[in-house]
Amino acid sequence: MKIEYVTNVPGLSEIDDIAPIKYLDVMPDWFKHMPNMAMDNMTARKCPAFTDLFRYSYVMRMWCDLHISFEEDREIWQWSVPHHIYQVEEHPPFQFTDHFGGGYLRTLKPISPWWLKVPKGYSVLQMPLTYSPSPIFDTVPGILHSDLYHGTNPQLLIKDIKPGEAWSATIPRGTPLVAHIPFKRDEWELDVSEDDGRLAQKSHLVSFGKFKNSYRQLTKGWLK
Repeated sequence: MKIEYVTNVPGLSEIDDIAPIKYLDVMPDWFKHMPNMAMDNMTARKCPAFTDLFRYSYVMRMWCDLHISFEEDREIWQWSVPHHIYQVEEHPPFQFTDHFGGGYLRTLKPISPWWLKVPKGYSVLQMPLTYSPSPIFDTVPGILHSDLYHGTNPQLLIKDIKPGEAWSATIPRGTPLVAHIPFKRDEWELDVSEDDGRLAQKSHLVSFGKFKNSYRQLTKGWLK
């Protein structure tokens, strides 16, 4: 299977510090430097649930500097980019933040130079980079049906980083913006039931049968 990022901006795909990349290759330093063991227990560094998220996510990074400034009353604000080839749009507050709240000032949508292609029948989960948070924005999660529509414009919720004060800040080129996780579409039915304990017993036997890396053994052979 292949996930493809395509651009119509000549030369953009050859700039290594802004081209899309596996999350595993830009794993945050705090997680990378976490010890495997602490207080005689394994840390999240050894948990496949964390490491597989990095392994199966692809990161789209900011393709240019984006400068944002707000005056004290928050009614006067502006954004700027270094060159007119790049553009940014706003989702007005009545479209989202008036209803969602959360203390966000605006929703900005950088117009992405990347188009995303996945195989037929697959979609892409757009997720914020929870483990690589930005002090300036949060990214809106959602689902992209990238086998049908290939746009990748992320929605950035701008935080009020200095409440009551005028402020300005720059989102630098190369900043991770959003994680993309491809998945196969399917119809699912919800079932809620009780178990006689066999599922728990099986899970415990899998976990307790080896001294280490027992859960990881389950993915041996198909995890890339």
